[in-house]
Amino acid sequence: MDQLAAVRRDRAARAQRRAAGRWLNGQTGRPLWLPAYGLPVLDSLLLLAFFSLLAHALNALAFGPDLPGAPLLGLLAIAVARALLQAGTEHLAAQAARRILARLRTALHGLALDPAVRLRLRQGPAELSTLLGEQLQTLGPWFREYLPARTRALVQPLLILLLVFMLDWLAGLLLLLSAPLIPLFSALIGLGTSTLAREQQDRLQRLGAHFLDRVRALPTLRLLRRAQTEAAGVGAAAQAYRRSSMQVLRVAFLSSAVLEFFSAIAIATLAVYIGMALLGFITFGPAPELGFQSGLLILLLAPEFFQPLRRLAAGYHERAAALAAAPELQALLAQAPAEEQVKPHSITLRAAPALLVQGLALRWPDSEQAVIEGLNLEVAAGEWLSIRGESGSGKSSLAAALLGWLAPQAGRILLAGRLLADWPAPDLRGACGWLGQQPHLLPASLRRNLDPGGRHADAALREMLARVDLGRALALLPAGLDTRLAERGGGLSGGEAQRLCLARALLPQPRLLILDEPTASLDPAAEQRLLRVLRGLAGGITIIQFSHSPAAGAASDRQLELRQGRLHRVA
Repeated sequence: MDQLAAVRRDRAARAQRRAAGRWLNGQTGRPLWLPAYGLPVLDSLLLLAFFSLLAHALNALAFGPDLPGAPLLGLLAIAVARALLQAGTEHLAAQAARRILARLRTALHGLALDPAVRLRLRQGPAELSTLLGEQLQTLGPWFREYLPARTRALVQPLLILLLVFMLDWLAGLLLLLSAPLIPLFSALIGLGTSTLAREQQDRLQRLGAHFLDRVRALPTLRLLRRAQTEAAGVGAAAQAYRRSSMQVLRVAFLSSAVLEFFSAIAIATLAVYIGMALLGFITFGPAPELGFQSGLLILLLAPEFFQPLRRLAAGYHERAAALAAAPELQALLAQAPAEEQVKPHSITLRAAPALLVQGLALRWPDSEQAVIEGLNLEVAAGEWLSIRGESGSGKSSLAAALLGWLAPQAGRILLAGRLLADWPAPDLRGACGWLGQQPHLLPASLRRNLDPGGRHADAALREMLARVDLGRALALLPAGLDTRLAERGGGLSGGEAQRLCLARALLPQPRLLILDEPTASLDPAAEQRLLRVLRGLAGGITIIQFSHSPAAGAASDRQLELRQGRLHRVA
């Protein structure tokens, strides 16, 4: 059974690598076609011309009265052309790789900032930052180096083999028999490299999550006098990652050494054959007709026959790193709405909507157990509903479903009389506002934090800040809307930061506002100010809050408790 499971895992890993390779090849587009495919073929043709001309010149020098000038000029011209061609290939490939990575980074950043995507993928900030940083960068060598090397490895040995067969079929046969050794041993060594690369990506994500968790808990660790101990733990994790990196490099260097060994043996065998044939010790086959110029050309081409194969094999660990990173990047990009789903805005809510939930069952994609089953809920238009429940009762899952982030397994959700699944994604995002427990603010200006897209006039921003009871705080800021906030909202109190995030959620004028523990990190005075703001909003918009706070529950119009996947009225 264990062997069968291992075989299945190996097949799944191979299928995943093939899918990742197809996805990476699909990202190339027209800008990379010339450096990845066209120029390497042209360079291979110039290589054959260069060595053919060189063999002719050396033959003339050895057996002729003098060296003609035409071959020297031809050699010089071809050498200059090849140098320019190789430099152009590297430049264009690097430029195309930068464009591809920039395009992917833009698309990935937009998705990573979407809370719906983060919730569906169940990935934290550390995992996403690693994915968009180090793991995305591992794709660069694939586009910049691997694709041109792969084209050259396919074309150059084939052209050389055809020419050698035309000169001496026995020498061509020796090359043909020795050629599979390099790809064979590359594949054998690469199997281990692929596994190590996948493990390395996992270690990097765990290290990032470990470090971010300790940084966030640093004030608590200092109070408990555990900062030095945890710093040592982070250092130990970093050392473990360094050792695993050296293990990957060790396998890569081992593969290069093996390839050099077998190519050297093949070239030596070919040299012995040509030398024996020229000396007359081999009298069968095409050996008696082999001339000096042909033998010299074969010897000159033999190292170039193996060189692109060695270069391709030497970059096998970079290929493995790209293939290991690609599936997670694919998973994130797959969260983008399909083109046919992005329709013109056709639904606009003019008033607070009613919400109806019937027979709702929810299950996360990576879990077999339903977190909510058979849930019914009716929220009146303009009502302020508070839902409480223990940790793990399904509050976050229900909030994700109401926002359209988590598709129901059964049942239906109707917003303003229309199935939630029938809402175009842009319309649903415009109709719903979301405020989480922790205020997420950038170390940037107040204006950028309030209006990241820069779509609203300053008058509208000031009006919204006054609406959430931040008008006086704005007047006290030295640069007004241009005041720069420190990391995580430094310069504002906890209540002010939370109300600023509420203003950001309200700026697109949603008609349904969903709050997840909005007062959990606030002191009683700040909590009351936020609740007064929400009371002023109730009626004009429908509010559903998930909160443990008795004060937040008492301030709402109605309280329900989520228990064992069902809602119960709170007396």
